[in-house]
Amino acid sequence: MHAALKRELLKRTLSDLDDARDWLVALGRKSAVEKVASFFLRVSRPGELSHSNFVGSSSHRSILNLPLTRSEIADYLGLTVETVSRQIGNLKSQGFIRLIDSRTIELCDRVKLMDVAGSTDQF
Repeated sequence: MHAALKRELLKRTLSDLDDARDWLVALGRKSAVEKVASFFLRVSRPGELSHSNFVGSSSHRSILNLPLTRSEIADYLGLTVETVSRQIGNLKSQGFIRLIDSRTIELCDRVKLMDVAGSTDQF
């Protein structure tokens, strides 16, 4: 293996480990709404949880297919399905997301959703 390739692989691996650590810390410290908002932002990142999440995107909006059911999202976030549904409803009523159907959502304002998620990363 070339030295440049080894450096790139190490860089990506360390980045993935940092992301995993940050996610685990977030799960332990964030409120329910912060967890759900973080999940939507994480799923909207290319390569996260599914390779075919995106339906379309613009600078502040993204339409994506959720790779998991609400029950699976609840398990992933350590919440109940009722709590996940309630927080999705809260994010919808505040205009941060729009439900297109049960598995397709639009992130209407990524910047505000990042504020709700307590995130400084530019997902």
